[in-house]
Amino acid sequence: MRLKGFARLPTLVSRYQFLAKSGRIEADPAQAAVVERLNALANQLAKKRLARKSSALGWLFGPKDEASAVLKGIYIWGGVGRGKTMLMDLFFGYVPAKRKQRVHFHDFMTDVHGRIHLWRLALKEGKANGSDPIQHVAEVL
Repeated sequence: MRLKGFARLPTLVSRYQFLAKSGRIEADPAQAAVVERLNALANQLAKKRLARKSSALGWLFGPKDEASAVLKGIYIWGGVGRGKTMLMDLFFGYVPAKRKQRVHFHDFMTDVHGRIHLWRLALKEGKANGSDPIQHVAEVL
């Protein structure tokens, strides 16, 4: 998004409001509420460095430290054309993390289910152990 002054706006909320006031998007109270939550998550992420674990989801599944806990995420739902993808793109562009990846929900779930399937095959062949593939899948993501 190349809008003059947009990148210098200090919060995700101010960026959303800028887009609405400039006519680039139509203001929506439900979207505005999601933006408030995404802004809070972005602020938490800015204060929290990634876990020392090699997993990209290590901060989510790693040992819990009450003092440095981060909101695990926000589930956004709604009908087609409600702006879910636009809000995620806005959030992704705002978060300053150097190591980040933007993956659509459907692609993410396809990958997770594929990894679960491979784990179950390995379990049948005696090359994996345990009863729940989720921890393993989270560690290798």
